[in-house]
Amino acid sequence: MNIKRKVLESAAVLADRAATIANATATKVRKRAAEASKKAQPTIAKLKVAGGELQKIARQHGSRFVKENASIAKAAGKDLTDLGRTVMSNIAKKKQPVKTKAGKAAPSRKTASARKRPARKAA
Repeated sequence: MNIKRKVLESAAVLADRAATIANATATKVRKRAAEASKKAQPTIAKLKVAGGELQKIARQHGSRFVKENASIAKAAGKDLTDLGRTVMSNIAKKKQPVKTKAGKAAPSRKTASARKRPARKAA
């Protein structure tokens, strides 16, 4: 029983020491974080102001650009629409078989690999 009690007392002492060290470390970390936060506040404020100015300039120039180039954008949109419609109509069309002079459909042509293979002889 004596050994068991000593082990428990030693574990309790070690746990107290660990808690003390953890509290001291946490206090130091909080202090450093507070200092870093104080240093960062002016920088963050400056960045917010600069971001607002940048947005204002971007809005001014963006609206002017859109006003000046609206006709070009509309024309480009129409051209792209026409091109898309043409492509879709060409895809949708079915291939009509080519007719010969006799009015019959031309025989389908063999592929290049099929022409290279030797013909099989009937048994």
